[in-house]
Amino acid sequence: MAVEVAISAVMHSSERWMEKDGDVSDTRQTLPDDLEPTLEDLAVEEAMMNGNDLVASDVIDVDSLIAERDSYMDQFARARADYQNLRRRVEQDQMTARQQAARDILLQLLPVVDDFERAMASAPDAPDQQTWVSGTRMVGKKLLGVLERYGVKRYESVGAPFDPKHHEAVATDGDGTTVVETYQDGYLLGDQVLRPAMVKTGDRPAASDQPVA
Repeated sequence: MAVEVAISAVMHSSERWMEKDGDVSDTRQTLPDDLEPTLEDLAVEEAMMNGNDLVASDVIDVDSLIAERDSYMDQFARARADYQNLRRRVEQDQMTARQQAARDILLQLLPVVDDFERAMASAPDAPDQQTWVSGTRMVGKKLLGVLERYGVKRYESVGAPFDPKHHEAVATDGDGTTVVETYQDGYLLGDQVLRPAMVKTGDRPAASDQPVA
């Protein structure tokens, strides 16, 4: 009710100014700030001209409207921030799921590489067999190339200090502080261990004797 009265008052006041001056361009002139009518003044004037009894509750409380607007704007800003946070979490979850799926597939390919390399280790040395042996080795290199394009790389273990994050010891001699033999190669996916190396540990090698001059 109060909003309708205020709007009607504003329209009526505008018509009065236009009728008084007779020129639409004159309506652009403004009164001094201390004489400019407020929405409350216009609403009261409109109600009096229409013969309505105006009570205090009918007058627009501009401060309340501004506070209500600010409240809605704050709620909107919070809802927008919540939505952006939710979208980032969903995108991160999707990326993690894709990375985990790729990791699982690559991990399943490593036993194939192991079997292939064991087979090639026992390939015949006869000259008349070297054609197919060379061709088969090229297939193995392509397979390793595919893995490397996805960030998979093999790491050396023999001679390195034993690290439980990178090595799985299945046999030990001596103090077991150093990897002395590799039974199954270890692989990295980026900076993370995709599969630890299966190794044998032993004593740290002694320093080499310096040659006599």
